[in-house]
Amino acid sequence: MPDRIMQLKRWCRWHLRAVKRHIPSAVLDKAICLLTRASMRPSAPYMPGLYPRGINLYGLFKSHSGLAQGARLYAAALKCAEVPHAFLRASLWFDVGLTETSMDCELVAKPVYDVNVIHINPDAFLATRAKMTPHAMDGRYNIGVWLWELDAIPKKWLAFFPLFDEIWVPSSFIYTALETVSPIPVTLIPYGIEAPVDPACTRATFGLPPDDFLVLCMFDSLSYFSRKNPLGALAAFREAFAGQPDAKLVLKMNNPSAEDLERLRATVGNCGDVIFFTQSLPREQTNSFITCSDVFISLHRSEGFGLVMAEAMYLGVPVVATNYSANTDFMNGEVACMVDYVLVPAEYLHAAAGQCWAEPDVRQAATYLRMLYEDPQERMRYAEQAKVHIRTHYSIEGCGKRIRERLNKIPLT
Repeated sequence: MPDRIMQLKRWCRWHLRAVKRHIPSAVLDKAICLLTRASMRPSAPYMPGLYPRGINLYGLFKSHSGLAQGARLYAAALKCAEVPHAFLRASLWFDVGLTETSMDCELVAKPVYDVNVIHINPDAFLATRAKMTPHAMDGRYNIGVWLWELDAIPKKWLAFFPLFDEIWVPSSFIYTALETVSPIPVTLIPYGIEAPVDPACTRATFGLPPDDFLVLCMFDSLSYFSRKNPLGALAAFREAFAGQPDAKLVLKMNNPSAEDLERLRATVGNCGDVIFFTQSLPREQTNSFITCSDVFISLHRSEGFGLVMAEAMYLGVPVVATNYSANTDFMNGEVACMVDYVLVPAEYLHAAAGQCWAEPDVRQAATYLRMLYEDPQERMRYAEQAKVHIRTHYSIEGCGKRIRERLNKIPLT
């Protein structure tokens, strides 16, 4: 029965998205704004001293999405910095894939402290707000954590600013998009990266070939096929390894839609050079899966942070990635193979007229892949420099310190 319920929720979510594609963006923006104003009252203003100092962190802690993992990383930073905290589950209208259990024993039902950090985007905030305890935002300092993948935020998000006292973002790319239009403070709090592995996992655990050169492309269908651009990764791989039987592209998909799978399989054909992996894995096994690859590739068109790239770097897997958007905060030509691009109109459900994103250079990406295949020493150099860089500049300890410093600036009286 739980599997059937999950399938129903996934079906509803994908069909709602299909309907949204046929609604003019101006009409949809206006409807969202009207719904927000009708359904959401501003919370009572922050009253210093009403609650003990600390952070109530709301996140999608039961999900495997990037947004959920970001909340878990903030949670780890709070614990590391010994900031008083309570962890509460945020919700979507149609929750799917709620199989992550790593934080179950730490979740509480009610907020405790004077600062709410709500790690959910505005388009999903109404669902979370509807399931909060009554008055959970009243008298507290309310911070939204927003992630966005284009250089300007959707107009419908403007209606949500009055519900918050401040916005946090994990990348300078989002900061630039928000800071120019936000009437409230925007604070840059990059994620600290950690990626524990299951030492018992090997290639054999996942049914991967033991000796082949494996290039991993990993994405979530809910994060949009066109933005993640797995077809670009496939084109680069095939240009690099045409007729090379000991090289394989591994396509790992979370929450795969039938539409995305069909499109990929039709493009891949029956050449035998691509391995599909659609099974959901616990977090530590997911990290172990990454370590089973020789190279990670992301020819994305735009990212709000790029967690899997950062995790691959942390784990010592060299990365080939588009040199555009948020991942350029933690990547450069010394620690990763950065792929050039041209800006093109963004063919994206959430893009406004005239917005652009990157079209990566597939040929250059293929050259990088071939170089990493042929030169193990260069592959090791990228891997080691990336590991040192991400662990030094994007640590959990560093993130916790930034959060504590920002918390200390919020008035107590």
